[in-house]
Amino acid sequence: MTPRARAPWVLASTAFAALCSGRQASMGLYIERLYTATGRRLREHPWAPKDGELPVTCLSIAGTDHVFYPRDTSKPHQQHIVLREMAARALRGAAPDTTDSEREHPLNQLLPDLPEGLMEAAVPQLPGPPDETAVEQLATLMGYSITPQMPRPGRALAALEPLRAALDGGSQPTIAATTGDAYLYRQVIDINDAMWRLRQHLSAPVREQAQASARRAGFAGDEAAAVAAAIEWRAALRARPRGQVETQVLPLPAGGADFAEEVSRLAALAKAFHGVRAPARSEQTVGRPPRGRAELAVATRHRH
Repeated sequence: MTPRARAPWVLASTAFAALCSGRQASMGLYIERLYTATGRRLREHPWAPKDGELPVTCLSIAGTDHVFYPRDTSKPHQQHIVLREMAARALRGAAPDTTDSEREHPLNQLLPDLPEGLMEAAVPQLPGPPDETAVEQLATLMGYSITPQMPRPGRALAALEPLRAALDGGSQPTIAATTGDAYLYRQVIDINDAMWRLRQHLSAPVREQAQASARRAGFAGDEAAAVAAAIEWRAALRARPRGQVETQVLPLPAGGADFAEEVSRLAALAKAFHGVRAPARSEQTVGRPPRGRAELAVATRHRH
């Protein structure tokens, strides 16, 4: 029986968790099937801000895929960037000398234990090279299958959706997931992608003022980091439509080391983001004292 279009999100967690005679899905398993078993290699390269722009995310040279990702983004985001490149390779893996009716779905060649019809419903077989949506859909299925589920995803979803929409300019989600866990995974990736696109508008003077403002308002630790980051991202959003690009590439605010930590970090950022205003242009001058009380009035009320 072929699953309905929305069924892959329901099936993926069990389908991917029972691969290869009970072996659980993992990055190691994906690498083994897509690279080790085919004689290819995968090398990952963290990219630092001091290295300048990141012009490509993948280069294939002499049987080796070199995947590049920003060193300063969150660990879940780094993993997803690698999964995107792996998904693109899997979708390009169909033999070109077979007809569409004879051609097995590329992912079933990679992971033959997947239920029949799952990939046809999740990522339809395309007559030509896979488009970005198909690649993103497959990468999401792969990432979702190896990401621990959160105990109460609904609370995180409610907190993160306004942040995702704000950072992404109000656009619709990249992938329309149909379960809470899958949608939460997509929110984390979409927010990280939006931050990556916005990073060229991060300003060193604003960062300095934001951190000082958070301290002056009495915040400390993770809460201070969330408030300072919220001020930075609001300022970046204001700079984007003006085409104001900073010459100094700043590291991103620290990301989570795993999925649960990243969800917690983004939830704290979302809370601060919707209660903090960006500094006015006149406040973005080095040496001018930050007006922490005005900037953080609403955010401070959240604490009481």
